[in-house]
Amino acid sequence: MGPVIVFALGVGCGVFLHNLWRRFWAASGVAALAATGLWGGGCYLLLALTAPHELGPPLLIPVLLTVGTAFVGAAAGGGILRAIRAG
Repeated sequence: MGPVIVFALGVGCGVFLHNLWRRFWAASGVAALAATGLWGGGCYLLLALTAPHELGPPLLIPVLLTVGTAFVGAAAGGGILRAIRAG
């Protein structure tokens, strides 16, 4: 369920930032980083509240997978927004 939520966060951030910024890839990248920050921040907050002794530094591979999933969602959201505007 996590990747679906990350993808949805990417779409939401992508639509928002593509609405403000016209550069497609830059807006997709910033939206992916924003969605990753929201997801990672929420996970760390949940762990801090429920199991503070389990916290550690974030691992590289899961963070990169989260950024990639969010980037695909942000690009999809931006593409859908541009298709709606053009049509």
